[in-house]
Amino acid sequence: MGGERILQKSFIGQNYHSIGSLLPTPDSRPKFCQLYIYDTENEISNRSTTFGRPSSDSTLTSTSYDLQIIEFLKVMLDSNNALVKSYRMVRDTLYENPCANLKLRLIGKREQDGRTYNLPTSSEVAALVVGDFCDSIEKRDIVVQTSSGFLQRISELHPSYLALQYPLLFPYGDDGYRVDILHRGITSSSNSKRPTCTMREFFAYRIQDRDQSFSLILNAKRLFQQFLVDGYTMIESERLFFIRNQQKILRCESYENLRNQQALGSIDISNVGQRVILPSSFTGGARYMMQNYLDAMSLCKWFGYPNFFITFTCNPKWPELQRFLKDTPLHPEDRPDILCRLFKIKLDAFIKDLRENEIFGKVQAVVYTIEFQKRGLPHSHICLFMHAKCKLPTVEDIDPIISAEIPNIDDDPELYSLVKEFMIHGPCGAENLNCPCMVDGKCSKNFPKQFYDHTSVD
Repeated sequence: MGGERILQKSFIGQNYHSIGSLLPTPDSRPKFCQLYIYDTENEISNRSTTFGRPSSDSTLTSTSYDLQIIEFLKVMLDSNNALVKSYRMVRDTLYENPCANLKLRLIGKREQDGRTYNLPTSSEVAALVVGDFCDSIEKRDIVVQTSSGFLQRISELHPSYLALQYPLLFPYGDDGYRVDILHRGITSSSNSKRPTCTMREFFAYRIQDRDQSFSLILNAKRLFQQFLVDGYTMIESERLFFIRNQQKILRCESYENLRNQQALGSIDISNVGQRVILPSSFTGGARYMMQNYLDAMSLCKWFGYPNFFITFTCNPKWPELQRFLKDTPLHPEDRPDILCRLFKIKLDAFIKDLRENEIFGKVQAVVYTIEFQKRGLPHSHICLFMHAKCKLPTVEDIDPIISAEIPNIDDDPELYSLVKEFMIHGPCGAENLNCPCMVDGKCSKNFPKQFYDHTSVD
């Protein structure tokens, strides 16, 4: 019912995770973690008003939220969540001494492994300190002041990082990722090259389906999508942090652009380029994209122009996906992990058919890229370089492969239904002026088109 952490998004698209003070500023309503401390006598109403818009007379215009559900979740979190218990401890202390200068220390280092021992208690995850801190505070701890008036950045490596943002996904306040999580079967005395778990391995483990076990995260629908985006930004933040600390090893001062600026007599080259150079191994970076582009262009230089341009799209009505979600209240868009996994399996099988089974002829090279639509469905653009004997120069070679005809409903009813559902454009034009393809009263795809009896090659 409102995470203790605030998720903000800056104008450059980077996620920032911050936490506020224990008490709200004067003349402002409590929100996030402050709901557990401030004005708890009216906590249910305070939580319900966060979902609606107050009118001019400070009353909600409409609300459809069941107060009993809010009350049930409040009691459940009070009874089981260690982080909520720590905030309730702050509430009780402020009730006894309203003028006390309190600070809540969210402990960032665990003495015991949460996978081996019981779930953490409030004394293990937080400590309430009256007055000033001593010098023994760990640098990774989060210190929440009574009323600071500003937001504090939270480290992605804090074990309570995820539980603070998603209290309903982690109802017990259990730990998220930590830097000292050991791999299974490895102890602190084991001689292993990399004994600890990486952040990517941690999230890959948490989003896996397992037999005979219910995953709250995988059934959270929209919240699961936010969790995936949050996890992705955490992993990318750690990768960028590592690269930022490895600039000397990358020898960034030897890059050609900087040398040219020095050769031209520029004394101050601090404004040339970026201060942090991303290597070509960083997925999605500028040098990564340029390197893959040059690799694709080298194929054209060696094999000539590609002969086929194929678009392979993801279909949310695939029978495998429908069978997987048959007995669940989930929709395909609620499980983007399964969508992407199934799409990659089918794409690999299709590439294998093209290369090994030679369904279009002998293939010399294949290059493809995967893109994502706005609704989260992936699709792939494939360029196929054929052997010189299979370059399809005539109409007779093209007709058995490419067909723009509607199949006969009696001869092939299954193929007819697929073409009718997925490959028919429109209706547009005068029959449907609101069709997305309509521009200035005409179809931007030039439909309807004339029928031709024979294929022509221009």
